[in-house]
Amino acid sequence: MTKRQPKQKSASTAARGAPRRRRRAGQPPTRVSAARLGAAELADVEVGPVRLEDVRVNGASLYDVEVRDLVLDNCRLSGARLSDVNLAGATIDNATLRSATLRDVDLNACLIENAGATGAQLRDADLRRLRIEDCDLAGATLRDVDLSRVRIERCRLSGLTIDGIRIDQLLDTVPTPGKRETAGRPRRRR
Repeated sequence: MTKRQPKQKSASTAARGAPRRRRRAGQPPTRVSAARLGAAELADVEVGPVRLEDVRVNGASLYDVEVRDLVLDNCRLSGARLSDVNLAGATIDNATLRSATLRDVDLNACLIENAGATGAQLRDADLRRLRIEDCDLAGATLRDVDLSRVRIERCRLSGLTIDGIRIDQLLDTVPTPGKRETAGRPRRRR
């Protein structure tokens, strides 16, 4: 007779021994403004809805975190380390993620605008339906990411690497619609 294996609990549920509680729909977001949290560490939590404005958490570490209904407005997360973090559906505006490291992060259906992510590292991330607009992605590295239906508009891409391919060099080889290529010297009109 074989023993039936018990259903495996998530690390966070197993640690507390009980499932996470959900907030009621329509509850106003927790709002944090003008805070300086230094190199904060947040692990094994579920929060939301949350609105962070003018918050500085440079060098922060987040592990096994789920943030529902997140709005980041003018926040600084340079050098942050995020691992196993769910930010699906978040709105991120005017944030700095320079040299941040994001591993196994869910950014599905997020909107990121006016952000600086120079030198950021993303690995094993879910970026499906992500919209990135007016951002600086120079020197960022993406590896093993799901880019299904991603939209990138008006962004600086110099040095952006996806799975070892430099995107700016790849785009240089693609002909631009409406641009007529000429071989040699251009003809002079008479």
